[in-house]
Amino acid sequence: MNKEKFQSGEIIFKEGELGDRLYLVKKGKVKVTKENKILREIEEGNCFGEISLLLNEPRSATVTAETEVTTYTLSKDNLNHFIDKKMYEFLVKKISLQDNFMTKIEDLVYVKSLGHGKFGSVSLVHNKKNLYAVKAVLRKYVEKQNILIKYLIDEKNILLSIDHPFIMKLVKTMKNDEFIFFVTEYIQGITLSRYLDDKKDQDKNLNTKNKNELTFYIAILLIAVDYLNSKSICHRDIKPDNIMIDEKGYLKLIDFGTSAIVKDFTSTITGTPHYIAPEILEGKGYSFSCDYWSIGIIAYEMYFNFFPFGHNAKDPMDVYKEIINK
Repeated sequence: MNKEKFQSGEIIFKEGELGDRLYLVKKGKVKVTKENKILREIEEGNCFGEISLLLNEPRSATVTAETEVTTYTLSKDNLNHFIDKKMYEFLVKKISLQDNFMTKIEDLVYVKSLGHGKFGSVSLVHNKKNLYAVKAVLRKYVEKQNILIKYLIDEKNILLSIDHPFIMKLVKTMKNDEFIFFVTEYIQGITLSRYLDDKKDQDKNLNTKNKNELTFYIAILLIAVDYLNSKSICHRDIKPDNIMIDEKGYLKLIDFGTSAIVKDFTSTITGTPHYIAPEILEGKGYSFSCDYWSIGIIAYEMYFNFFPFGHNAKDPMDVYKEIINK
């Protein structure tokens, strides 16, 4: 790979040009625009330019250095030489989650329902090329409660800033007169909670432990949370219901409805009883430690098949008392 440097405001490549290089951002930030509309920002650790190389198409957008930028570049010939089938499939899927900014509501075809919630539903759709999940939130409920509007805006902004293989990817948001739509990647798999329940039903010997599986899953969660924390994002509701196991066996963190940008400390009491950290309940302020606490609870639950605090409690207050006192 070759190292290249670009000054702030310098155009790295323009929409419509033929692509001959892939760029990996070593330092700085670039912005991606199409028809003078900002599509997304790309920071260090992420790549761009792969669409043109892999699909043999002209550049689909213009990329400009937002700050001083250092990149490593890989030529098309070298990319084709080194890439294997699994990496090709990964990059093509990544492209499908990026190259849809011009998609409109009418372009999406309904396939089936994936679930329902208090304020809307989640459906499986396609745009004739790729499958996506769409969360539709009823506007009349949201607009009656200002706090819900804040949570939705925060969730949108946080998800748009995230690009990580162990975290659900938001493609775009849309709206009409009735709904606000969150178009996300479709994760073909099951929730970790469903997997753990099925495993308990199948395994009558509760003393059987799989340390390799536990280590693998917890490592993935720690990597995902470390990435979020590096961007000052606190998830605040990590639990098996908010974790998917995809078709390849990897975990993906989902549902950022209660997430927040935390610069120093926050004091909002939020979370799910058995997984909530004591510092949240004490109301003295907390930061990223709450996410690591929740992962610790999940590790305990996976290994011992019961909760360390309030396992037999029926009232959430009894759970909270055990978490604080024990």
